[in-house]
This record gives sequence, structure tokens and C-alpha cells, in this order.
Amino acid sequence: MVGRKGCDPMTEISLILIDDDDVGRFGIKKILEQYDDITIAGEAKNGESGLTLIEKEKPDVALVDFNMTGLHGLTLIQKIKAINPTIKIITITIENNPYLLSRAIEAGSESILLKSDTNKGANFIEVIRDILKKKYHLPKGDAYSINKATLERNAFTIALNKTELQAVATLANQESKGNSIEEIAVVLGKKLGSIRNTLRSARKKLNVKNNNELNQLYKKLFPE
Repeated sequence: MVGRKGCDPMTEISLILIDDDDVGRFGIKKILEQYDDITIAGEAKNGESGLTLIEKEKPDVALVDFNMTGLHGLTLIQKIKAINPTIKIITITIENNPYLLSRAIEAGSESILLKSDTNKGANFIEVIRDILKKKYHLPKGDAYSINKATLERNAFTIALNKTELQAVATLANQESKGNSIEEIAVVLGKKLGSIRNTLRSARKKLNVKNNNELNQLYKKLFPE
């Protein structure tokens, strides 16, 4: 087994592999089995079986082939996020088509990895490790730069629950009008203490220091 170079020794990553290519799936599995912080919780050769595995095993990460027969990768990504919004998805593909793969990002995939890059063991593993640190990967090239904003927006909305999202959005809207936290609480029909706790929780999840940084982050990701 290969040691966890540069990794938190307490970090273990459970993973589901979904790919209809038997040879490709076997090759990826053999690479992953070399690393002692990666646990393959299951593998599936089609999207339907993959969904069943994800519901049962609740892995940290799903490796999803984009072009599969039956349930297509794009639809599968949407279905995975519907049943488990917090799971991290890495789309693997032989097709370097920025337009098609941008749709995978919009559907909820956090990273895109070309199958040719899965043979590069150490780099491949870093993509998997990074995804739990909210560091996402796209193929190189200017055509993918537009998708970085989508990745950041997806990460933002997945990190927060519905109440936190509403509070942060209202904070950005009301502060632009010069309104105070007290007035924001009135707008939302919540107690002041409840709003403060909600915003504190959002700041912690997003690793920002204060409401001003929270407000700036929201406006950067969701400009009017």
C-alpha cells in the first residue's frame, strides 16, 4: 500500500466508482487500491446500480463516467445530488468537450478528470483528496475557466442549508440598502438571536471572519 503523503492521517475517503467500461473500471480500481486512505465502498457498471449503492453506502465521493449507456452521466449526476446533496462528484470522461462537460458542472459535479489522467496515479489521487478540501479540478485550457465560477457557486450553495442561504441572501440585499441586522431579522420574521446564530453558522461553514466578508463573498458569486 502507498502511504498518505501530505495527507491528514485521520482522513479516510470512501468512494463509489460508476463506469460501464469494465476494463477502465478495473484499471481505476487497481490504482485506487494502492492508497490506504481511499476505501472503495462499491463499484457499478451502470447508473441505476450506482444510485442504489450511493443510497446504501453514503460515500464521500462518487467517480462517475460521463458517457454511459442507459442512465447517462449527466442525468446520473443530477439524481445523485438529489438524494445526497453533500456527496462530492468527480466526472471522468474520454471526451474533452468543454461545452458538454460544463453541463456536468452545472448539474453538480465538483471536478472533471479526463480518463487519460487517471493513469497518472499520484495526480489522480490528489484530485480525490482535494475535493474534500473544496479544491476542485478542471482540465487545462481557457475553455474551462468560465466554469470556475459555477464550481464556486455550487460549493457555496451546497455548504449552507436553506435557512442559512436565505439569511445570507437577505443580508446582501438589505445591507446594500443600509439596513441593520435588526432590520434583516424583521424582514425574515425571525428573532435577532436566531439570525445572528444562523449567520454565525454560515460564516463558520464558509470560513469567513465576519458579516462583511460573508456579504462580499455572496455578491462576488451572485452578482446582480
